[in-house]
Amino acid sequence: MTSDEPRPSERSLVAGTVVLLSAFLLFVLELVTARALLPRFGGSPMVWTTSMLVYQVLLLVGYAYAHGLARQRSGRLQAVVHVVLLAVGVGIAYARLRTGALGGGDPAAMSRHPALDLVWTMLVTIAIPFIVVAATSPLVQHWQACRYPNRSAYWLYAVSNIGSFGGLLVYLVVIEPLLTVERQFMLWRLTFMVVAVALAALAIRARRFVSLAPAMPAQADVTEGLRPVRYQVLLWIIVPAGTSAMLLAATNELCLDLAVFPFLWVLPLSLYLLSFSLAFRSRAQPNGLPVGAIVTLVALVTTALSIALPAPLHMASISALLFGLCLAAHRELYRLRPAASRLTAYYLSIAAGSGVGGAVVAWLAPTCFVGYWEFQIAILVVWLGLVAATALDPQGCMRRGDTRQAGVLLGVVSYLLLTHLPERWIEVCLKVWPWGGSVAFRMSAAVVLSLLLWWGGLRRRRAAQWSIWPRVLAGVVIFYVECSMVERVRGDRSQSGRVTRNFFGVVRVQEVRHSATGIQLRQLTHGRINHGWQYVNPNLKGEPTSYHSPSTGIGRLLRLLQSQRERIRIGVTGLGAGALAAYPRAADQIVFYEIDPQVVALSVGPGAVFSFLSDCPGRTDIVLGDARQSLQAEQYRQGSRRYDVLVLDAFSSDAIPMHLLTREAISLYLAHLVQPGGVLAVNISNRFLDIEPVLADMAARFDLHALLIDSMGDSPVRARSLWVLLTRDPVILAAPELAEVGRPLGEKKITWTDSYGSPFQLLKWWNPQSRGLRMIPPRRAPKAATAPALLPEQTSVRRAE
Repeated sequence: MTSDEPRPSERSLVAGTVVLLSAFLLFVLELVTARALLPRFGGSPMVWTTSMLVYQVLLLVGYAYAHGLARQRSGRLQAVVHVVLLAVGVGIAYARLRTGALGGGDPAAMSRHPALDLVWTMLVTIAIPFIVVAATSPLVQHWQACRYPNRSAYWLYAVSNIGSFGGLLVYLVVIEPLLTVERQFMLWRLTFMVVAVALAALAIRARRFVSLAPAMPAQADVTEGLRPVRYQVLLWIIVPAGTSAMLLAATNELCLDLAVFPFLWVLPLSLYLLSFSLAFRSRAQPNGLPVGAIVTLVALVTTALSIALPAPLHMASISALLFGLCLAAHRELYRLRPAASRLTAYYLSIAAGSGVGGAVVAWLAPTCFVGYWEFQIAILVVWLGLVAATALDPQGCMRRGDTRQAGVLLGVVSYLLLTHLPERWIEVCLKVWPWGGSVAFRMSAAVVLSLLLWWGGLRRRRAAQWSIWPRVLAGVVIFYVECSMVERVRGDRSQSGRVTRNFFGVVRVQEVRHSATGIQLRQLTHGRINHGWQYVNPNLKGEPTSYHSPSTGIGRLLRLLQSQRERIRIGVTGLGAGALAAYPRAADQIVFYEIDPQVVALSVGPGAVFSFLSDCPGRTDIVLGDARQSLQAEQYRQGSRRYDVLVLDAFSSDAIPMHLLTREAISLYLAHLVQPGGVLAVNISNRFLDIEPVLADMAARFDLHALLIDSMGDSPVRARSLWVLLTRDPVILAAPELAEVGRPLGEKKITWTDSYGSPFQLLKWWNPQSRGLRMIPPRRAPKAATAPALLPEQTSVRRAE
C-alpha cells in the first residue's frame, strides 16, 4: 500500500457511506413515488402492493446487473459501464422524477387496467435510477472483497439494511410531514447526484483491485458456505419469497382497515428491513425456530381478534408476527450464506425469491383468490422454509438435541393445544363429544407434554435424546398454521352468496336472517366492513338502511331539501349497495361515482343483486372511475354539475382514500355544488380514524357552516353513523330537522393537502366505537314507494368524458 493510498479503515468508511446513502435513497424513492401515485389510482391498498412488486422486480434486475458486471474480469470495463449507467440515471431522474409525470392520466383508461397502467408509469419514470441505486450494495461489496480478500464483506449488507431503515424513518418523521411531494422529488434528485459522483469515484479507484483479483482466494471459501450448494440455492429463494409475501400481505391487512398512507407502508417494511439488519450481524445468535414459534403463537391469537382490537393493538399484533418470523427466517438465511466468491449470486437469489413472493401477493392472489388468504399462506411458507433451513444447520436445535430449545417449543405447543387449537378440527379428526371431548383432549395433551418437558429437564446429560422433539414440535406448529389457513379459506368459501376480488378489494354479497325477528337481508361487505343492506321482503326492500336510513344525517338532509325544492340533483362518491337511490323522486336525479366495476355489476346488469337503482323512480347514472378524477374531467369539459347535495361515502373497508378529503379535493367539490344552497355531506363513520378535525379545518378555510349528526338510524337494521354537513347557506343547517340533532365541529383542526398530510394524526388510540350491525323489530311496515306514471329510465353507466 502506497503512502498516499487510504488505509483499509478509511476505504471501508467510504464504501460503507456510499452503501448507506444508496440504500437510504432507494427506499425514499419507493415511498415518494407511491405517495405521488396514490391520488391517480383511487387510493387503493393495491397501489402499494403493486408498487412493491415493481420495486422487487427492479431490485432483481439491479442485482442481476451487478452479478453480470462482477463476473467481468476487467476492472476498467466494470468502472466504465457503471459510470455511464450512473450518468444516464441522473439524467432520467432530472427529466422524469416529477409529480407531473406521475400524477396525470385518463381516468377512464386507468379504471380498465389500473395495475398495468401503474406498472407502466413506474417503469418509464423510475426504472433506470432505481436499478442503478439497487446495484450499488452488491457491487461495492464485490469490490471490497476483491480489495480485501481476507475480510468478510457481508457487514456491508447489514449497513445497507440500516440505510434502508433510516430512509424509511427519516421519510416518516421528517420528509413527509415537512415537504410537499414535489420538494421531496427535488431533494431526492440532489442527493442522488451527490451519491452518483461518490460512487463513480469509488468505481474508478476500485478498477485496479478488481483487475488484480483473477479469482477469489481459497481461504475465503473455507470460512463461509458450509452446506451443499443444491440446498443453499433453493432456500435462498424459498425463504425470502415467503417473507416478502408476508410483508406485502401484512401491509394489505393493515391498510384495509385503517387507511392507505405512508406510515402503514413504512411500519411493516421497517420491521422487515430491521430483521435483515439484525439477522446479518456476524456475532453469534440463537436459532430462529423457537423465536418463530413464539411469535406465531402470539400473533395468530391476536390477529384472530383483530376486528375487536383498538388500532395500536391491531397494528402491534400483525407487526409482531411479521418481525418475529422474518427475524427467525432471515437468521437462518444468513447461516446459509455462501463463500465470498458466490456473493452476487446469493443476493441475486434473494432478490429473485422476493420478486416471486411479491408477484404472488400483487398479481396471483387478486386473480385466483376470492378472499385475503395470502397472509396465512405466507406464514406457512415461511415456517416450512424456516424448518428446512434449521434442519440443514449442523448447529441447529433440530440436529444437536438442545433441551432448552426443545423446551421452548414444547411450552409453545402446549399453550396452543390448551387454548387455541380450532375446535372444529378436533371434532372432525377425533370424532369425540364436541365440547367436552375437545377440552379434555387439550388438557390431556398439555399435561402429557408438560410431563415430558419436566422429564427432559432431569436428564440433561442425555440431551441428545431430544433431537427428535424439535422436529415433531415444529411439525405440530406447522399443522396448526395450516389449520388456521384452511379454516379461513373454508370459512370464506362456505359463506353463501357471491364473492369477487380484483385490484380494488374483495366484495362479498350474502343473505342473512335475524333469528329473533325473521328479517332477511342481502348484505354487501367490502373488505371486512359491511357497506350496505337491502331487505329481501318486497314490502321493505325500497327502504334505505343502516348509514343511510331516514333519521341519519344524510337521510334528514335529503328529506329537508326535497320538502323545499321541486327537484334536486344528488352526486354520490361510492355506490355500495345503492341505498341512497331510495330517496330520489321522479323529478330528481342521482349520479354515483364508483371506481370498482365489480360493485357496479351488483346493481346494474343481468347479474344485479341489489334493486335500489332499478326501483328508483328518478333518473340514475353511474360514472365508472375514481370520483375525484371523474369530477375533474367533468369540470374541465362540462363545467359545474350544480349538485344540490354531493355525498362523500367512497371508502373501501375502513380505509380512507386521502385524496378525496384534501384541500384541493374539497375545492373541486364546492365548484360542483349550486351556490349558496349546495351541501357537501361526508360520512366520517370509522372504527380507527377520527376525520372530524380535517373537516373542521376545511370548514374554516373555505368559510363553510358545518354540522355533525351522530345517529343510530331508525330502520330495522341499525348502524351508528356520523355525518358532517358543510354548506355556505346557514339557513339549511338551522332547520329544526337538522339543528336539533346536530352539533358544531370541534376546535381541533388538521390540514390535509395533496402534498401534505397523514391519517396517522387521526388514529383513535383506544376504545374505538363499534360499527356493528344491530337488528330490532320493525315498528311498522313502511309505505310502498309511489310508482311513477312511466317506468324509470334505465340506469346509464358511463366513464368520465
